[in-house]
Amino acid sequence: MDVRKNTAGSLVMLALVLSAILPQAQSAITGKVDFPYLGITFVAPDGWRGQEDGDYMIFAHNTEPGLVGLTLNPARTIEQLRDAADAGWIEDNIALNRSGPFERIGAEGMAAEFSGYFHGQSAKAYIAGIINPYGRSVTIIALTSTEKYGQQQTTLVKSIAASLQIAVPQESPHVPEWRQALAGRTLTYLQSSGSSGTPYTDSSGQIYGSYSSYSSRHEMHLCSDKSFYSSNSSSSSFDAVGGFGYIGGSGNGHGKWNILTGADGEAILTLKFNDGQVSEYELSNDAGKTKLNGSRYFRTVSEQCN
Repeated sequence: MDVRKNTAGSLVMLALVLSAILPQAQSAITGKVDFPYLGITFVAPDGWRGQEDGDYMIFAHNTEPGLVGLTLNPARTIEQLRDAADAGWIEDNIALNRSGPFERIGAEGMAAEFSGYFHGQSAKAYIAGIINPYGRSVTIIALTSTEKYGQQQTTLVKSIAASLQIAVPQESPHVPEWRQALAGRTLTYLQSSGSSGTPYTDSSGQIYGSYSSYSSRHEMHLCSDKSFYSSNSSSSSFDAVGGFGYIGGSGNGHGKWNILTGADGEAILTLKFNDGQVSEYELSNDAGKTKLNGSRYFRTVSEQCN
């Protein structure tokens, strides 16, 4: 499960596709599912076949309605699970809010019923969060239309939760190499663009050339003591018929950095800001060029890490 990117839109689209093709697919995931780099193992429900899509693993059945999904969440305590549940699942074309009481799932889990809308249709779900003491916690979802919702959804979630085993994750051999390569370094992303347009004449008859430009800069200072300083700045300007202008902005943050192992063994740069926010970037080396989520970052010795 790739924990960095995905949209709920892809979740529903994949569910529609899976319900049609997975029962016959030879490559569909069934039975015991193992993610050694996450330290997570579970057993898929009988008759349900799955496939990975972004940060979700989705299961569909050839006769049972709805879908079952697993994903990861940043909660580290039961209280944080409660807060996330009370905030609801609100995003693109999805509005599901807690509609039932909390129920404990094992010693380190919490579950509840949710109701609302899922891509324009009335829907209900049973959702559980399971705390992982070694890393990202696990969310288990069983969702279907309101009229077809029943005990089956609760049973599906609880069966997966009962089979869930959590252990210390294996570390990819690439991770220590990246930690050594980035300690005490600055990663800098630069972007700029500009274009010219049709010249225009002002009220006095003076001719001017029109243009627009944009630039941005992102720096991350990764110190050897695992602290970091991050800064962002951007600006845009234009001069065209009707006026001219300039817009600029900046921001910065501090916290702790680390490099963790992704589900497929990839190295993930993780920034935990002091305000609680978390940013993650997949690291790759393309012919000596350092890339974060596919974008080129220049790597230099940090002047801010002493």
